[in-house]
Amino acid sequence: MLNHTFLRALRPVLFSAPQSQELASRKVYYETVKAHRTKYKSSAKEKRKAKKRAQIGGIPTPRDFGEDQPSFFTSPRTRLYVKLIQDYKNANRINRKPIPEEVKQELAKKSKEFFAYKHVERILLEKEANEFVISQYKAQQATIFLPDQLFEESFGDSGETRQLEMHEFMPAQLYLEQVLRIFPREYASRFRLSPAFEETLMKYEESKGGSAGTRAVGSGSGVQGGMPAL
Repeated sequence: MLNHTFLRALRPVLFSAPQSQELASRKVYYETVKAHRTKYKSSAKEKRKAKKRAQIGGIPTPRDFGEDQPSFFTSPRTRLYVKLIQDYKNANRINRKPIPEEVKQELAKKSKEFFAYKHVERILLEKEANEFVISQYKAQQATIFLPDQLFEESFGDSGETRQLEMHEFMPAQLYLEQVLRIFPREYASRFRLSPAFEETLMKYEESKGGSAGTRAVGSGSGVQGGMPAL
């Protein structure tokens, strides 16, 4: 059993009232200690400040910011807009007004005309696309039977590409006879002409009325492959 002095030090409130009052009420008294949070978050502070400002000044209006409502938005016109929006939002298949029969027929007629127009438009576009594919196919088929020079030129970027590839008409080929005369005969005799260039060179020599090259080829002299005599 605890000592009476120790209980008085532990709970002084129990012994503050007269003993007769304690015995009559049969109540045990305790100290009421209120605990308050001394620190609050910044968000809570801002909410309290905003609430206080709202209580003092009310809800801000556009006029508080220096703006004014246009004269067009009058009260009757605003109520009319709200009524129209409500009627539109509340419209459904139950409370919607029935469409007149003549309006339904006119709508069906316009719809048929529109879908017929779109159908014809789609057919014409498909026909044009098919004709383009056919013409492109014919153009590609026509290039297969072209000569090599025209075939490469048609598939090249421009005519210059084919012109650069025509080596038989380059100065180094046209003046090959004069170039070979610069080298010794033992060195020049080892060159051999390609058959295509040899034919071109023979035609070129014949177009000049026959030269030493043509006579040399006919006599069998010169380098191998029909090279003119040096």
